[in-house]
Amino acid sequence: DNKAMNILFNGIDDDMFDSVINCPTAKEVWDTIQTLCEGTDQVRENKMQLFVQQYESFHSKSGESLNDLFNRFQKLLNGLKLYGRIYMVKDSNLKFLRALPRDWKPMTVALRQAQNFNEYSLDKLYGILKTYELEIQQDEELEKNSKREKSVALVAEKEEEEEKTLMSVIAGKASSSS
Repeated sequence: DNKAMNILFNGIDDDMFDSVINCPTAKEVWDTIQTLCEGTDQVRENKMQLFVQQYESFHSKSGESLNDLFNRFQKLLNGLKLYGRIYMVKDSNLKFLRALPRDWKPMTVALRQAQNFNEYSLDKLYGILKTYELEIQQDEELEKNSKREKSVALVAEKEEEEEKTLMSVIAGKASSSS
């Protein structure tokens, strides 16, 4: 018991040490530390219910990146797991897909209909979505560059036309003054 108390005392900070120094047994030290860190059973139950509510109403925030959404969802799942609430991977995957913004709808429908969707881990699902996001960004960049090149070509054509018009006006005036 003294050895266990010594190990516990060495693993806590000074403030917590002040709270447990007068506990007569290692079990009482442990229970006090647990209550200080996690709260009473009622507090733990309330925290778990809050995590469940957050899970049930989970959705993307306006302007939130895929990476930020995924990290927030992972933290939520970790919090739930900490309080003993574990969802099946398939259910977590569906929840994450449904949380994505509306413009992800075609991809989420395709993923849900994939034959091996139920075998995907959340990390694999995120990897697939991240790849899709990068491809969309690359396509948008190519499209933007293509439009920029077309704009430059139109400007060059207009300048050539204006130059020809100016030359013909000058040529017309030069021939009428002679």
